[in-house]
Amino acid sequence: MQPEQREMIDKLRNEGYAVVIWNPDELRGANPSHIEDIVTERGNIAIDDLATEPEEEAHEGDAEIFRCDNCGHEAPYGSLPPAKDLEARIDPGGIYTNVECPECGALCYPVVKPESE
Repeated sequence: MQPEQREMIDKLRNEGYAVVIWNPDELRGANPSHIEDIVTERGNIAIDDLATEPEEEAHEGDAEIFRCDNCGHEAPYGSLPPAKDLEARIDPGGIYTNVECPECGALCYPVVKPESE
């Protein structure tokens, strides 16, 4: 790691960010993108368990509509439950999601709106 990279990490930590990095040797061939997805999923669970402040009522993107990949159920992102066992359910290189359908339990993905002409 270069000194300027270390400085940036230290600066982010000093500003209150959580920073986690594995170098290529530590990854031992694991796909970094998959590790990031798993760490994000589990980190969000840990934050929910350890947070001392209430979660804000609305987050950017909460109103974005997601559709179930199985039954077609549609709902705003913020109303969908967190997906369980993501590392076993996300295909390598596939679209990442972290919510599942409350109706059937399948993964839900953002509805892609056609661009207006």
